[in-house]
Amino acid sequence: MGIRLRFNRKQDKIVITLPVEELHPSTTGTTLILASSHGAQKDELTYSGRSVYANVNCFVYPEGAARGKRGKAKPRSTSKEEKSPEAQGYME
Repeated sequence: MGIRLRFNRKQDKIVITLPVEELHPSTTGTTLILASSHGAQKDELTYSGRSVYANVNCFVYPEGAARGKRGKAKPRSTSKEEKSPEAQGYME
């Protein structure tokens, strides 16, 4: 089951349903993902004849992590060679 989008006309709300996943680290490792749309996704819901997309993440902070504060950023390279797409593995 993927993402489900429904329009509740009675309450004038969009209801988003996602499957709960096994907790796993986010890409940055600062949070643990509980449910995600994994990017912009659409269902059969339309608005004025156009598809409606949703992008949703539900997460928790790891135990002992400061809430709402990001960890230290990873050091970035300053060398042009290290910043090249080839060096980062984007091109062969």
